[in-house]
Amino acid sequence: MDLQRIRHQRGHHFALSSRGQRIASSSPFVFRRSQIKSFGQQPFILSSTNNPSIDDNNDTATIAKDPITSNALSQHWINDEFFKRDVIVELQRNMDSKREANSPTVTTIHRNKVGNAIAVEVASAISSEEVATMRALSGGIKNCIDEGKKSYMELDEIKNLEKHFEHRSFGEGKGGNDCTYLAPFLQAIVPGVAETAKGIATLAWRAASWDIDVENGETNPDDNYFNPMSMGIRTSEHLSYNGWRSLEAHKDVGSIYTIMISIKDPEDYGGGEFFLHNSMFESTNMKLDKFSAIVFKSNTIHGVRPITSGHRESFVTELWINDDSPIGMCRPTEEQWETFLSS
Repeated sequence: MDLQRIRHQRGHHFALSSRGQRIASSSPFVFRRSQIKSFGQQPFILSSTNNPSIDDNNDTATIAKDPITSNALSQHWINDEFFKRDVIVELQRNMDSKREANSPTVTTIHRNKVGNAIAVEVASAISSEEVATMRALSGGIKNCIDEGKKSYMELDEIKNLEKHFEHRSFGEGKGGNDCTYLAPFLQAIVPGVAETAKGIATLAWRAASWDIDVENGETNPDDNYFNPMSMGIRTSEHLSYNGWRSLEAHKDVGSIYTIMISIKDPEDYGGGEFFLHNSMFESTNMKLDKFSAIVFKSNTIHGVRPITSGHRESFVTELWINDDSPIGMCRPTEEQWETFLSS
């Protein structure tokens, strides 16, 4: 990851391509970005109006106007024709958009040996209705995969859909989980749940003072310094550990913040504590209450202790400096993203 590019873009939207190329992919999942007014030839997020962009000529901040598109789905790299497929129409029809108000509260800030905040626990992070909606979306995606094989969908559409569910093993003896990749369906169909995940991250970002730009030995508050609301969703996952017993220690390399929400009561499963490394030799174990979250810097080593009984389940979202990931590109690497932009 090019840290100089990140620093250069501070204060602007992090999702801008370093190559400055237009998107004109022939994939049925991808909106032809060449139909969009070019702002310095840069692809950009349409998730809210007046997103910042960078002008190629003078490299100064400008505000992008609303693009010319036929469908708001373009903000998630989705071709509107794809969302007319019968299986996708049925998926949308089954989603309940009702949201119950909840009041997320920071309860604990975890720090490393030198006192820097590495993780924040948040109680009442998500409502039961939002969890039910997320689970329904997860089930709907898996149903789309099954039904898509029986429908008139094109082969590449089916192949991309199939990538959204994985029996994900971390290797022999290293554990894993059953993962349903929700993005970008989450943002396109139930945006309120996606907003909740980003809102939790923003709450933690403020509480942990991650909005402080530390440079040249000075600390400066900066509302745009790795602001979660300015980042794209690299991946959003419904994770089931039914049949899996642990998850080895690892980092979410390539992401900036990870939001892990527990959607099971701690009594529903034995063991299965989430752990986070505070230092090379010390770690903290925690078993979150139902609907509570932990937000942590993605380069922090973490994992799941052995599960001795029951069923562990969570909802995880990772944010990164690029745009939201498209359908069929589940949790892309930086190299895969650059290839996608240039294809």
